Amino acid sequence: MFSYNYRWAILNRLGFSAPLEICREDTIKITSDYFHSGGKLTKSDAQKCGYFLHTLVKKDNKDALKLLINHGVDVNAKDDDAGTPLHNAVWEQNKEIVELLINHGADVNAKSKSEMNPTPLHNAVWEQNKEIVELLINHGADVNAKNDDAGTPLHAASMKDNKEIVELLINRGADINAK
Repeated sequence: MFSYNYRWAILNRLGFSAPLEICREDTIKITSDYFHSGGKLTKSDAQKCGYFLHTLVKKDNKDALKLLINHGVDVNAKDDDAGTPLHNAVWEQNKEIVELLINHGADVNAKSKSEMNPTPLHNAVWEQNKEIVELLINHGADVNAKNDDAGTPLHAASMKDNKEIVELLINRGADINAK
């Protein structure tokens, strides 16, 4: 324990807070020890750490994701494109992390500012991942959400010629007359 506290004191003198260094290092053991020894995240640190959730999603690091989310890091933290960790998990087609994020309050209807402002459902349809499409819909994703092109998930499924997802979306209330 002494070595961890000593290290944090040095880091703080260099201008880094312990929680930010933990997030940056992606070190589950140090992170866990920090929180178990009574360490806390300030609101500012939690916001800054949110950016690292995106990296943890890409690295498929479920343990670190859970630990940071359980200690106050915003599950809906935006990256530079205003995408959320859920957007990234969908792009990575990682159903387990999609479930983890949803179960911790991820916004299934969040729009990113990347090309055309898609929702996670748009991304799942575009990736043709029926399991994730169903999961998102089952947790309240808007089947008629429009991106900047006024395109809906049904439009995307039709463009991909994915009959299974087209049928799923229609059966779940997608507007076949959406323009």
